Amino acid sequence: MTQFNQKYTILLILTDGVINDLDKTIDEVVKASMLPLSIIIVGIGGADFEQMEALDGDEAPLYSQHMRKYANRDIVQFVPFRDVKNDPTRLTKMVLNEVPR
Repeated sequence: MTQFNQKYTILLILTDGVINDLDKTIDEVVKASMLPLSIIIVGIGGADFEQMEALDGDEAPLYSQHMRKYANRDIVQFVPFRDVKNDPTRLTKMVLNEVPR
């Protein structure tokens, strides 16, 4: 594989709710942490986004109980839109924070 045919994917999720099955979601993110992928979640509205914060491995590495494995790297960036809606520059910086250069 050369530098010119490499692919990187960014998954953008806009949500106004909570995760119904956090454990399965964590399993999938841990599996995906080996792939050339970044997941950006933007929380819209006034919901409780505590689960989204848990997926964003900034505080602690994401760990799958089922697989007994940590994520290889932090691929999730969560941004609560209400915190940055009046500052497009800050929104951009926060959204792209986990995307490798």
